[in-house]
Amino acid sequence: MAIAVAVVVLALTFGAGMLGLYLNGLLGSAHLTEQSRDVVRLLQALVASIAALVLGLLIASASSYHRAQEEEVVRLSADLVVLDSLLEQYGPAAAGVRASLHHTLAVALAQRDAQPASARLAQRPATPGAPFTQALLALEPRTAAEHAVQARALDLVGRLAQSRAMIIAREAIGATQWPVITTVGAWLGLLFLAMGLFARTSELVVAALLIGAVAVAAAMFLILELQDGQGGLLRVSDAPLRHALERMSP
Repeated sequence: MAIAVAVVVLALTFGAGMLGLYLNGLLGSAHLTEQSRDVVRLLQALVASIAALVLGLLIASASSYHRAQEEEVVRLSADLVVLDSLLEQYGPAAAGVRASLHHTLAVALAQRDAQPASARLAQRPATPGAPFTQALLALEPRTAAEHAVQARALDLVGRLAQSRAMIIAREAIGATQWPVITTVGAWLGLLFLAMGLFARTSELVVAALLIGAVAVAAAMFLILELQDGQGGLLRVSDAPLRHALERMSP
């Protein structure tokens, strides 16, 4: 999706610039007076300022969204390590529950590696499910310490479920603001049209328009990539989960 939008923005802005060059030769000097040039440049500066402000806000919002997803995965990984440590403290009676926790995480990471990038959109960080919770509840603590460990472990299982629910909710809501992105794309097209309108056609002007179009298309690409935490080139790393699995391994 991000690549497709970037290509559309590239075609829109560069095409608008080329249209401006064409209109420059079509209208003639009668319409392109110094007074009209000043008016267009003032409007161009106004639109450029607004577009730059909105682009900055979009980049900041996308970066915050991506950082929040990374922090959620790190928090989930830390809770998994603490949960495993508690089960180890419980003793041999919790060995089966602990092995189930290791297996769940290892299988989830293996499946994530085996899936193509397009299928990773639906792949979410794994957390212990209902069977694990039932096995944890089935433990029969005999001492006060074991009761405390079991209660703490159940609290962590609840936190893990909450973390996963938050990740799923963020994916469902999404961070992409399509009306804003569409509006900014239209503003950029108008800016490139104005750039070409008062320029003479030359190889240098065409190259400059192309470089500028590539730059704004790259900005749109980065914004959409940052807002897509589970897919694309800038997806949220699973390194914290892999580190947690290494820490949890006996």
